[in-house]
Amino acid sequence: MWESVLAVFLSMLIGLYGPGSGVVRKSPPSMPSDALIYYLPLIHKAPLVEIVETARGESFGYPTNYYVYGYVRSLTGQALYSVEVDLRVTIIPYMGTPYTEIVHITPALTATLPDQINPFSYNLLLGKASASLGPILGATAEPWTGGVVYYPLTITGWTYDGGTVHGIARNDSESPLSNLHVVGAELAKCSWSEATLDTQTLLPQQETNFYINFYSGCVDNDLVVVGQGAASP
Repeated sequence: MWESVLAVFLSMLIGLYGPGSGVVRKSPPSMPSDALIYYLPLIHKAPLVEIVETARGESFGYPTNYYVYGYVRSLTGQALYSVEVDLRVTIIPYMGTPYTEIVHITPALTATLPDQINPFSYNLLLGKASASLGPILGATAEPWTGGVVYYPLTITGWTYDGGTVHGIARNDSESPLSNLHVVGAELAKCSWSEATLDTQTLLPQQETNFYINFYSGCVDNDLVVVGQGAASP
């Protein structure tokens, strides 16, 4: 008799909890295949780069020039590298179906340094075809994680004469600099242009002359000249 009562009691326990389990088992609720799952906590990542668009438009003619000009600046207080500005561009062929692509624009200077703007420009020349320039979608960048360190050059002044901007750049850092780059940009009118320098290395407090060939319509009081160099190992 006692054996029968015990068997009934054990069968009741197995029905409630399942064999070999110490908790009640329940089937998980079904989930739609397109459900969006969030893994908490959610973290908002602040942007690294400020993007300033200074001009856009098209110069009609044959070919037509479609352009966007501007600059980027670090928002982190640290140098940024591998910066790219993403621009949506729709190409309208003379014959065919329009298509849209994302263009990745690389700024003029290797490093986007704190307190120094880094100009970018995009120009698209088309003959029979045409284009529509969409919005700037954003930018990607990488913070410095080791390797070559860049420092800004001090531009002490410049003059314009005979189609050429003449100026002087100085190394105000405490390190010898090499791989020097100086660029000029009239941000509301023209693409940036790179300078030719008398030397590619500067010791601390040394200066060098630079020269930038510019169409006269691209030079006025809004011309920006910036430069930088890599610290010698």
